[in-house]
This record gives sequence, C-alpha cells and structure tokens, in this order.
Amino acid sequence: MRWLLVTTLPVHSLAEAVQCVRWYRLRWLIERYHYVLKSGCQLEKLQLETAEHLERALTTYCIVAWRLLWLTYQARQQPETTCDAVLKGHEWQALYGTIHQTTTLPQSAPTLYQAVAWLAQLGSFLGRK
Repeated sequence: MRWLLVTTLPVHSLAEAVQCVRWYRLRWLIERYHYVLKSGCQLEKLQLETAEHLERALTTYCIVAWRLLWLTYQARQQPETTCDAVLKGHEWQALYGTIHQTTTLPQSAPTLYQAVAWLAQLGSFLGRK
C-alpha cells in the first residue's frame, strides 16, 4: 500500500512534508467542528437579514461549537471524571435540572460522559447505536 498526500504547498524537505501531514491530520477535527456548527447549532437554519447580524450569531455559535466539541473529546478521553472538572457548578446543575425536570440536585456531580450525553439530548440526539 502506498499513501499519497496531494497538496499545493511547496515541499522541499522532510520537515515541510511532516508539517503538511500535521495540518492534514487536523482536517478531521475541523470537519467535526463544522459538523457541530451546522448540525448541533443548526447555524444554516438562521434567517438573518444583515451581514452584521450573521457575524454576531456566527461569533456566538463558534464559541458554543468549540466548547461542545471540546467537551465531547474530553468525555471520550476521561469519561469517568466528574463533570465539575470542566463545568461550573451552576452549569451542570442547570443541565441536570433541565434534563430531569427537577429542582432537587444530586449530592455530587455526574460523570463527564453523562453530562455530555445530556447536552447531546438537549440538541435532539437520540443516543441510538
């Protein structure tokens, strides 16, 4: 098997080739980021009338998409860590109360995996295998 990376960048040394491969490896993360923007944040469904309004919305949604993607990867790497390692108390408590429709909170924070699953549920993720 032979692997070939096609690029328009000039590559004249091993260091330049390695840099191109590093950038290419980031492509998948960037694709996931755009997926979160489009599907998770439903950015394309916005019907904004001015470029200024679109710019403001995009600025906000970019931050939200980054944080959702980051939380997702953290939950994959450390699923059993309690979510209070990455979410403030009021954040996970509001999430818990919203999902469970209650004001009674648990004694301790849920796992990061569980908190990310609840966030996905808020975004209409069904959790099917």
